[in-house]
Amino acid sequence: MTKATINAIDFLAAITGGTELFEVEGITVEIRSLTFAEVQHMGNKYKDDNYEMTFQTVVAGLVAPKLDAAQVEQMRQSKPGLITRISNRVMRLSAMTEEEGASPLAGGGSSPDPTTAAPT
Repeated sequence: MTKATINAIDFLAAITGGTELFEVEGITVEIRSLTFAEVQHMGNKYKDDNYEMTFQTVVAGLVAPKLDAAQVEQMRQSKPGLITRISNRVMRLSAMTEEEGASPLAGGGSSPDPTTAAPT
């Protein structure tokens, strides 16, 4: 028996993704996955600046609240842990990192495999 394939419209709708509510430190924000083009742009533009990549990932992935340019700049004065946690979730949704808790500020979002790491 042959499986039917999905049509182009349904395929594109499925891979576009939606939004999700994400709670961090008592606040709930609405975030989305970045597009393939956004991930590529971020990787090219901020590959040598993990802090800016973290920040811009939140700017691009934040759906609500919607911030204007001045509010985005105000966000630079926020708690780094809060921004990093939101960024980590957006990156996870965008397949930019494999691990939920991985931070681009600590080794580019990767961590050693504990099963192959040398004992300390």
